[in-house]
Amino acid sequence: MFNIGEYVVYGNVGVCEVEEICTPEFMEASEDKLYYVLKALYANSGTIYTPVENPKVTMRAIIGKEDVDT
Repeated sequence: MFNIGEYVVYGNVGVCEVEEICTPEFMEASEDKLYYVLKALYANSGTIYTPVENPKVTMRAIIGKEDVDT
């Protein structure tokens, strides 16, 4: 699970910041289903709401230079 303030790569949107982890009131989801609230950094995608447990869209952590094979 990612934390608030972390940067992630979300699907084909690109780099996003996790702004919140919550159950949005306007979503017709069960109260125990958590969503990431993401803000895209380099795309004009607005706010993205995605379930924490979302098997359909790939979401991964950002890696640093030291983690890249050169």
